[in-house]
Amino acid sequence: MPNKTSKQSKRHMKKENPTWTQFKQVDVPKKIKELSGEDEVWVNSRYQVGVRYCVPVDSRRNPPLAHLSIKRLDKKAIKGYWRDFQRIKNELCGTACEAVQLFPCEKRLVDTANQYHLFCLPPGVIVPFGYPERLVSTDEGTQELLDKVDKETKELSSSFTGARQLEFEAHHNAEGCSEFGVLKWQELVKHCSDLADEADSKEGSNGETSVE
Repeated sequence: MPNKTSKQSKRHMKKENPTWTQFKQVDVPKKIKELSGEDEVWVNSRYQVGVRYCVPVDSRRNPPLAHLSIKRLDKKAIKGYWRDFQRIKNELCGTACEAVQLFPCEKRLVDTANQYHLFCLPPGVIVPFGYPERLVSTDEGTQELLDKVDKETKELSSSFTGARQLEFEAHHNAEGCSEFGVLKWQELVKHCSDLADEADSKEGSNGETSVE
């Protein structure tokens, strides 16, 4: 017979985390946009994500960014959020996009609300650090590999083994997400490319000398 406390806990979890739905862009009054500095706002059953397109000072050397500002609809803190953020990144920015969460020096620290930030590069631009290959425990063959490693390391020390991952929810994968997402990457990258061309053109003009 199922434990009563277990049933209550599951009901509480379902209320806290409703079934995941696809993100939809919502209209935001111009005044609120100006105050927040956000270019777009996307909402699903759990989260609201504000998107700010960032153009670098030097478009010739640095790529543009999409800054995602993420918060729960109920404004509560987000626990065990990594996989949800990966899904948000995949849905909005694309599976070919990489994103970074910054832990800043103290003089740049911002901590005033249960709001979280991802800084996303255009699809195909790879961050110059991180693991080189994919390894996810739900992928075919991965669990067998992990079990083998677990068995071998157990002989060395029990402190290496026995860890348990959080359970995967149904949306904790890239199913239904496109490579390039739904954001205006093409327009942003083209805009930055035009700025770089303009800067090169001005630099070339300034460097010209007349011969008499």
